[in-house]
Amino acid sequence: MQGQMKEMYPALKATFGMVDTTTNDEYKKSMTAVKDIVKTISTALGEGNWLAGSAEPTVCDFICAQLLSMCFQTMLDAGFCKAKINAAAGAWFKRVAALPAFIAVNGKMMVCEKAIKPLLVAEVKKAAPAKETPEEIAAKKAAKEAAKAEKPKDKIDALPETDFDLYSYKTFLVNEKDRAGVGMAKTKEMFQSEKFAEGFSFWYVKYEKYGDEGQVEYKFANLLGGFMQRIDPKLSRYAFARVLMLGDEPDLNIEGVFMFRGQEIPELMNDNPQFEYFEKKKLDFMGNEADYKLVGEFFAAPKEGGQVDNRNIKQQEWLK
Repeated sequence: MQGQMKEMYPALKATFGMVDTTTNDEYKKSMTAVKDIVKTISTALGEGNWLAGSAEPTVCDFICAQLLSMCFQTMLDAGFCKAKINAAAGAWFKRVAALPAFIAVNGKMMVCEKAIKPLLVAEVKKAAPAKETPEEIAAKKAAKEAAKAEKPKDKIDALPETDFDLYSYKTFLVNEKDRAGVGMAKTKEMFQSEKFAEGFSFWYVKYEKYGDEGQVEYKFANLLGGFMQRIDPKLSRYAFARVLMLGDEPDLNIEGVFMFRGQEIPELMNDNPQFEYFEKKKLDFMGNEADYKLVGEFFAAPKEGGQVDNRNIKQQEWLK
């Protein structure tokens, strides 16, 4: 591993802004070495908690964690550490970083939520452009304006037209006292419209828990709140959803139903970094009675204190 450690320095230099020392190819090669180190750590750990295979941490754990500390704080983000092949090493670093002896020397450390973008030296230096004439400037401006006018719409804006007023529907359902009866009956009535059925789709989602997630209510509530906050505000124009935290400690789950504009999940939703950790299932709202019932259970569910599928509702969130 010692040779691999030396290879990680170009990536660190780029991450810390030494732009005149690392090219794009060098950065990629160095990051590969960093990731190989993490895989080596995961392999060495096996089913254990410490590198030497003992019941307690050893000097080996402290030294390796120290060498990798900058990588975990700047380059190896939470999403990377959550991947199965890297999970053991990510959890190991958190264990070592929480040890009082480690904190006494290094202070408190946390794995970065998002990797810092590196600064790289240009592979080829561009020659200074020749001075443009007024005619050339005008032509370039006209070409840019023409290209802008011809630029295709976003996929979600280019979907077939629908006369369905999503905002009015949200307002109606959220404020309807009898959502299970009147609310869902109205929803089914509107979905029978061909334009509505073509223009919208329903999806069930369930968070894939990792490790001890879902065992402590306040921690899981923070996870749910963070997920909802990371949904792009623009998506509210194209989606409606109810997401719930269900069950009791130590077996809590996050599940929900989304109604999206179009027949696929919009890129705006996939841009949420936590959404990749959700199972997704497209629902046949009109053709499958179980799917229709599932949408009703979530859209018409009471607030905290009620139940869905005999599970207590601990927290509820709307996307509206």
